[in-house]
Amino acid sequence: MNKSSNDLHTLSHTTWNCKYHIVFAPKYRRKVFYGEKRLEIGAILRKLCNWKGVHIITAEVCPDHVHMQWKTPVTRYRALKKSHLKLMINNFLRIF
Repeated sequence: MNKSSNDLHTLSHTTWNCKYHIVFAPKYRRKVFYGEKRLEIGAILRKLCNWKGVHIITAEVCPDHVHMQWKTPVTRYRALKKSHLKLMINNFLRIF
């Protein structure tokens, strides 16, 4: 494998590398993320991800959507953590 050892997680018979690509977009792809709002959204997304223990690999705020790639420690509640974080971010984006 050509992956670095930092990206791979292993157990006795398993090797994995879980990353998630999430795109948040407002209804009808309205162009609402610009100027000062763009900086605020970036800061708030970083705070939310740090609070939930999610490592942001890449993030980009475009005028009409937000791309994020993140990875999270593998736990049995991984899906719950991902859905809870998406719900919190979606609720926040409704404010804008």
